[in-house]
Amino acid sequence: MAYLLSIVSFFRDLPIVVKIVWLFVLFLSLIIIVLLLYLTILRHRLRKHEISRLKYIKEYKESVVNFLYAEEENSEISDAQKSIIKQLKSGLIFLQK
Repeated sequence: MAYLLSIVSFFRDLPIVVKIVWLFVLFLSLIIIVLLLYLTILRHRLRKHEISRLKYIKEYKESVVNFLYAEEENSEISDAQKSIIKQLKSGLIFLQK
């Protein structure tokens, strides 16, 4: 406690310019700490977004391959292809939101 009081009394005895510089340094330090926290949160969110994006890409590739191999000999769209089209449309609408 006495150490803290000695620091406070030392700060009070400093010239006004030095006090302003120290307050500026403390202000910049606080800004740097806040920005570091923000960047860590942002990195975490971007990693989660990238993981989900890769998951959707994998699902769409599988659906497209299934769609191409589900083709029958006639030129009409099969029931399996119709269900894949519905899945892709609902997935695209989900991703756009």
